[in-house]
Amino acid sequence: MKNWAVVRRLDPHIEEEVTLEMKRSWELKAYTIEIKEAKRLGLDNIAEQLQKNFEAEKQYILDRYGPIIE
Repeated sequence: MKNWAVVRRLDPHIEEEVTLEMKRSWELKAYTIEIKEAKRLGLDNIAEQLQKNFEAEKQYILDRYGPIIE
């Protein structure tokens, strides 16, 4: 059984099926973008905390759902 969710875009009449795999992958990618941006801005302490949060979130996902398939 495939996990999925329906996401509404800006136009509420258009719906797209998004798998849970995609949502988890997007969440982790968002962390990497935030980490890079914090480093670019010289916010090393924030980048370090985001990295710790990323690792914890990734481990939680792996423990709860198994490997991410992209």
